[in-house]
Amino acid sequence: MYAENMLARLASLLVTISLALGQNALPRFEDFPSPKDWKGPSTAPMLTTRAERSFRTRLLNAAKEPPNFSTHYRFTMWGCGSECASGAIIDLATGLVIPPPLSPNGALSVCQSAYEGFGVEVRIDSRMMVVRCGLNYDEQL
Repeated sequence: MYAENMLARLASLLVTISLALGQNALPRFEDFPSPKDWKGPSTAPMLTTRAERSFRTRLLNAAKEPPNFSTHYRFTMWGCGSECASGAIIDLATGLVIPPPLSPNGALSVCQSAYEGFGVEVRIDSRMMVVRCGLNYDEQL
């Protein structure tokens, strides 16, 4: 519950900051630097929910990889059917498994409309995550 609230507040903060920067100014990874002080060993993920236990192998394997998001987090993603993507954020320092932003009710859903152009961008030196999901209605199908 705490992680979901934290991510919801982070999403609201990003929207607020982008509005404060001006309508044409998009947030950049450089605008959200992450701390550079973690050098500890990775902790095994704590699989506490049914969804986390369902993807045990994916999460355990991802936790063995180096961090790729905001200093000590590992973002991992996998397919869950056509036009669907699941994933999670693993805090390698604590083992906490965090559902992706905008994921309903703690599910590990990244996007239910993963069409062409879908993707997630993260950087080790930034706290910002970019999720592209859904159809681009400006293009003809």
